[in-house]
Amino acid sequence: MCGSGRYQVRPFWSLGMSVCRYCLQDNLLTDRVLHERYWFSFTQAFMRQNAGEVFYFQEMTTPGQRMDYTLDLENFSAGDNTTSNFYFWRPHLERVLDIPALEREAPAKRQAAALIRAAARRAVATAFMSKLRGHTLRDRRPISTKLLVREHKRRANSKPPQTFFPHAVYVLAITGQDYIADPRMRAVAGDRPLP
Repeated sequence: MCGSGRYQVRPFWSLGMSVCRYCLQDNLLTDRVLHERYWFSFTQAFMRQNAGEVFYFQEMTTPGQRMDYTLDLENFSAGDNTTSNFYFWRPHLERVLDIPALEREAPAKRQAAALIRAAARRAVATAFMSKLRGHTLRDRRPISTKLLVREHKRRANSKPPQTFFPHAVYVLAITGQDYIADPRMRAVAGDRPLP
């Protein structure tokens, strides 16, 4: 893409170009970045409508290997080991998604999500406190203290939050990866002359 004679390049045959590490970092978006920064999750309908329009691939990488593809902070979290991510070619993705609009809407969505999470936490805590009332008369500690003790006894989740696709969407994504539709190949298959 950059025509670099200075950096080592990697060929992507379905993409039809050889790309250096810095172009990959600038032009690849992971499923995690799309989910966390742009608030976009893939559906079966999206995968079917855009089959063959967007170059992407799945790669299992360690944090060090992942740096060859991306430097976005969303792809690196504390305690993160080997993860499997889908990497999408940004110029193709921008043809089917309005990424600047998704980026403008993201702060409002993040603020709304924080309010919803706070309301859900309050509802859960209120329900739990109402269940404790009257059942633990021997324990004279305040209910809020009992809640804190219970939370501290729980085992913390060591795995970083990840995007989990429904199985049907995952199967579609695996089937269509590393593929760009080329009308010339269809023409060859049908014994028609190339345009």
